[in-house]
Amino acid sequence: MATTYVTIRRRMRELLGERPNATTSGAGNAGGTTAPDTALAVFDDDHFNDSFYLLLTSGTYSGENRPVSDFASSGGVMTVPRAYTGQVASGVSYELLRYSPDDYMAAHNMALWQLYPRLHRVVYNEEHVVGSILLNPSFET
Repeated sequence: MATTYVTIRRRMRELLGERPNATTSGAGNAGGTTAPDTALAVFDDDHFNDSFYLLLTSGTYSGENRPVSDFASSGGVMTVPRAYTGQVASGVSYELLRYSPDDYMAAHNMALWQLYPRLHRVVYNEEHVVGSILLNPSFET
């Protein structure tokens, strides 16, 4: 299920024009409230404020996400209002998402729930073909 969720989240991210996987360029502060990426320095100050979520996808705190409350273009430092479990290390991969990852999962589950009766995968079970007198009267194949 986790692999499917990651694939769906990646595809949704592409459709929404969100930032692809990136990597922090240095360690955040000891309190766990910042994550720097110098590659983001091309964006204006406050570009990601209150409209993006920072999801860590590797490292010790992989899977944790927080909304970005402040962005400083000098150094590409993203600040989150609620600290991660620990300091964000250098070289940690992350995603910047327009919506909460929890909302992505809820949307995915709702789509599955609504599509299930109409959209299904046909599964052929042929394990009884050889031993069935009706389907294989000669018992040869």
